[in-house]
Amino acid sequence: MFASLGMVIEQAHVHLNLGLALTGHLGIVLDGAGAGAFAAAENEFVAAKRLYLQAGHRKGLASTFEGMAECRTALGRYCSAVQLFEQAMAVYLSIGDLNGASGCLIGLGGLWRKAGNADLAADYLRRCIELYREVNNRANEAAALIMLGDTLAKPVGAPEAFKAWRAALDILEELRLPAVVKVRDRLRAV
Repeated sequence: MFASLGMVIEQAHVHLNLGLALTGHLGIVLDGAGAGAFAAAENEFVAAKRLYLQAGHRKGLASTFEGMAECRTALGRYCSAVQLFEQAMAVYLSIGDLNGASGCLIGLGGLWRKAGNADLAADYLRRCIELYREVNNRANEAAALIMLGDTLAKPVGAPEAFKAWRAALDILEELRLPAVVKVRDRLRAV
């Protein structure tokens, strides 16, 4: 039973990682990463979802929902993407994974930013930042602060954007992360 369950989970991980690779989430951007790559990724996510459900692997299921949501966001299918992010977040929260839930919030922030709703995007990003602070995930907190600053930067020089970038810069300098240069450039531009 255990070997069989382990094999099912391993197969699910393969499908999930293929889907993530096709969407560029693993740092691997496959040639022609357009609508065709996202359609192929969606197929991998569907296969992973089926196997994770079969195995009762909730974290894998949540990651799969999140990957599917990212695909649908990229394709402009916002309604179904929101539903999938919310499903993923519910599963992450049910297993106590606040980092996973934060990832869904930053995904929702990006979705609403892409859809042109900066206010809603900023609300999700602020919630995300709070969760990252709660779990002391400083690097991801900085990433969310940068995204919040970018979201709030219209009109140019908005004080809230400057404040978010400044907070991100403090964290990045403390952690000695390379994104320092990008954030300094943003701050110089305002």
